[in-house]
Amino acid sequence: MNDVFDLGNSAPDWDAENRSARSAVDIGGWLYDWSEYATSAEPVKGWSHHGVVVGPGGEGLVVASPDGHALVRLRGGRGSRTADLPVTECHGMSVDAFGSAYAIWIADNGTKFDHRERGEHLDIDRPGQVVRVDVSGRVQQVIDDRGLDDGSRGWRPTGVTSESEKDGGRIWVADGYGRSRVHCFSREGEPLWTTDGGDSGLALASPHAIILDTRRPVPELLVADRNNRRIVVLDTDGRFLRAYGEGELTSPSGFAFDGDWVWVTELHGAIVAFGSDETVAARLGDTDGVDAPGWPNTIVGEEVERSALTPGVFRSPHGIAVDDAGTIAISEWVIGGRVIVLTPR
Repeated sequence: MNDVFDLGNSAPDWDAENRSARSAVDIGGWLYDWSEYATSAEPVKGWSHHGVVVGPGGEGLVVASPDGHALVRLRGGRGSRTADLPVTECHGMSVDAFGSAYAIWIADNGTKFDHRERGEHLDIDRPGQVVRVDVSGRVQQVIDDRGLDDGSRGWRPTGVTSESEKDGGRIWVADGYGRSRVHCFSREGEPLWTTDGGDSGLALASPHAIILDTRRPVPELLVADRNNRRIVVLDTDGRFLRAYGEGELTSPSGFAFDGDWVWVTELHGAIVAFGSDETVAARLGDTDGVDAPGWPNTIVGEEVERSALTPGVFRSPHGIAVDDAGTIAISEWVIGGRVIVLTPR
C-alpha cells in the first residue's frame, strides 16, 4: 500500500483510489517506486500551489499544507504540521544556503484561488513577499517590494534561491506572477539589481522558478522562463549568458539538482532532466493532458472538482526536490494538493 502521512486520525477520503499497490516507473533506464503522500487530514477545496524541499540533514521532506500557509514535515511515515505562517502561499521554496542553521526561503505570491465553481474566484489577495523561516515555522526575515523601484512594485514572487555566506549571501527572487523580472538582494534584504532579461533579445515572461547552479567553476542562475518555454542562464549579476530547452519544454516551473542533472517540472504533465551538456537526459510523463476540460482538475456539472488521479501518471507537476539518495519529490498544482515521491530501487 502507498504510504499516507497521518496528520491526525484520518487521511483525505479523496486519496482512497490512490492507495493501491505501489507503482514502478522507468526514468532513463532507472526504476523508481511511485508513492503518494497526504499532507492534510481533511479535504481542501482550494488549489494547492506550493513547492517542496529536502528536510534538515537530508532527512525527510518539507512541503506546504494544502491551505498554503503552514509547513508539513514528512518523516518516518508521518507528517508534522508547523504553526500557521504569515504567508498566503508557500509557492516557491528553497533551503537557505547561508550559515549552518537550517532555514527555508518561501516565495509568497500573495494570492490564492478557491475553485468552487467554473471560473476562478480569488479567495485571498495580499502583497507578495519573500520570507525566511526555520523548520518550526518561526519567521527570521521578510523581504517585501518597498525597496524596489516603481516599475517593480506590486511584485508576485514565485521562486527564490540564495548563496553561501562565503560567497556573499545574496538572495535572488523570480517575480513570475507580477512584473516578470528577476531581483537580487543583499543578505540584509537591500535591493542590488533587477533585470527583465531583455538583453537576451526576448524579455522574461513569467520567470517561474530560479536556482543557483554551483556545478560549474563559476556559479550561474537558472531561470524557468515559463511562458517562453525555455531555461535562461544568467550570471550572478543578472547578465544573460545563454538559453536552452527550446523545443523540449512547454511549461517549466521548478528546479532540483540530482548530481550532474537538473530536473525541471513541466506544469503540463511531466518532469524532464537535463544533463551538464544542457540536452535532455531523461523524461517521465507527457504534456498532452492540458486539453482535458477543467485541467488540472475536472468539470462536474457547474463545479470544478478534484480529478481522480492515477498512480504513475502526472497531472500538473509544480515543485520538485531531490535528496542525497536520489529520491525525487514532486508537488502538484491541483485541488487539495498531491505530493509524489519517487524512490530509486
